[in-house]
Amino acid sequence: MGGVIKWRKQLRGRVESSLCVSYCGEYVIAGSYDGCLYVLHSLSGSIHWCFTTKGSLSEDPIKSSPIAHPVTGYIWFGSHDHHLYTVDICVSSEGYQQNYAWERRCVHAIHLGGGAIFSSVTFSRDVSTAIVATLQGKILCIDTDNGDILWEYSCPRPVFATPTVLPNDDIICGCVNGSLYVLSSDGKLVTELTTEGPVFTSSIVAVTTTLPTHPNEFFIFSGSHDKSMYCWKSGWSPEENKHTYDLKWKVALNGEIYSIGMLSKSHMINTLCTCTAKGTIYILSPDSGRILTCHNLPNQIFSSPVFIESCILVGCRDDGLHCLSLVMAGE
Repeated sequence: MGGVIKWRKQLRGRVESSLCVSYCGEYVIAGSYDGCLYVLHSLSGSIHWCFTTKGSLSEDPIKSSPIAHPVTGYIWFGSHDHHLYTVDICVSSEGYQQNYAWERRCVHAIHLGGGAIFSSVTFSRDVSTAIVATLQGKILCIDTDNGDILWEYSCPRPVFATPTVLPNDDIICGCVNGSLYVLSSDGKLVTELTTEGPVFTSSIVAVTTTLPTHPNEFFIFSGSHDKSMYCWKSGWSPEENKHTYDLKWKVALNGEIYSIGMLSKSHMINTLCTCTAKGTIYILSPDSGRILTCHNLPNQIFSSPVFIESCILVGCRDDGLHCLSLVMAGE
């Protein structure tokens, strides 16, 4: 991994979200502050086409990271213009130049009732529904086929985090009031998990054991602005006839937490990676929260880590993309 820049493309607005790769692998999709979604050729960086949102004239930015639907390949993303969009990137640029209607590229443009959309979309396990949150504090479930809003749940404060679908089909999402809301698949509140600061990170899940008659037991990991990482254990309670959610551990770090990730490698245990606004990358034991190692970068970290085998790639406010190699002691 040499870190050689293959191409560079200047867009009209800055990019603060993660990029998405199309299912065919030919395109990279990026949202921009100019209200446009750019589809770039993955090998050259040249612009294949640019999708213009309803808010582009007022320059409502796209901060929601685009994501491809696993079946249709449609790209789903939210905008600060209060709309959730689905676009078909398979329409050719030649066809677009021959005056295809705007709707031909836009499968859905769903107004979510108010509030900018910072969250990215999460799909249900059967990918029939899309879950997304808004800065008005709403968590919404959308039918991926027709774009209908199936249900919505209102949190008391804005939601920046992307919802996570759990192995038992419950949905968890953090809110800036410091709580993580666990909802059933039909939008009913199951429980509220609390931290001592706003929650901006999405949760990640690790499945531990398979129970013979009930859904999997699993761990939920999330970070908070109280400078702590949290782990909750969920398992089936025969006495209560439901899944329970109990705090397993909490560990204090050196700064507010915006991003987390899970690293797994064949010859090493699963490890939890989290980054703080102080610029520190921590590697934690998911079982206990024990700090295994850490590394300081020269500036703040707000981006999520990406893993390639035992390497960690993360962006930093020093304008650099850093690659760290994680090795076991004695290697």
